[in-house]
Amino acid sequence: MESRSRNYSYAVLVLVAFALGNLATASASDPEPTTTVIPVTNGNTSLPAVPTVVVTSPQANSENVKTSPVTNNDTTLLPIDIYYEGLCKDSVNFMEQQFLPVYNKLSAYVEVNFIPFSQGQFNETTGNTTIHCKRNGECDADKVHACAIKYIQKKDDLVKFIVCALNEGYKNKPNPISVDTCGNQSGVNASIVDSIKTCVSNYTEYLPLLKDDYNKAITEHVTTVPRIVFNKTYTNETENLAESHFLNAVCSVIKNKPEACKDINSGSETIVAGILPILISVYYLIRMF
Repeated sequence: MESRSRNYSYAVLVLVAFALGNLATASASDPEPTTTVIPVTNGNTSLPAVPTVVVTSPQANSENVKTSPVTNNDTTLLPIDIYYEGLCKDSVNFMEQQFLPVYNKLSAYVEVNFIPFSQGQFNETTGNTTIHCKRNGECDADKVHACAIKYIQKKDDLVKFIVCALNEGYKNKPNPISVDTCGNQSGVNASIVDSIKTCVSNYTEYLPLLKDDYNKAITEHVTTVPRIVFNKTYTNETENLAESHFLNAVCSVIKNKPEACKDINSGSETIVAGILPILISVYYLIRMF
């Protein structure tokens, strides 16, 4: 009897060790995004490091932001509205760490709409309209974003420009964003770069763009950024998922699942797979006594 109990004990220990190993593996397979901090020399607080895999140097430009071609036989695209601010740290982190890797995989399946100036305000007096932003220099940054969205028609080029403008703006705030730098790094035609610069300096051109963004943010009841909306319908649960696991959020609402979505397990499936061996171990432990 003592020998049998000892054998059962060994078996339980093995099963528990196996179960804990499964849980550790499941946790390691889906790590939380991390932020690397780099020093700043202009007196501002430390900034998140900028990934260089997509937006690098003018010599490293490619025609597409994608690392490999993505095709979609279904013409139905998932609308994704991203409300953000040009100098917001959370906006920069989301675009670099969550949005960009997923866009590289699913660009053929999504239609992304960028809405800057989502926390901006207007002050209208007789014959005069002034704009106010939450952070020093942010109104100038939002002008660049709004004008770029107006003139850059190729969505891959626009994504590269937006990412560059967020990086440059946050890294060098409150100095103005270099439209030439981001134009070169995103492969935008020189004439389009000139149009963006003219727009940014022209009150009558950029003001209607910012007003349109402002009205969209008011309609959506935006209070914090980034705000991510799928299919023109906001849910708190989907946004919470999108902020930390954007791929999972997109795959949960996209109709025709692309290959990038097919290997995603839900959190409940991962928990069950990890805890089942523990339950089996407990069962045998109870049977022993």
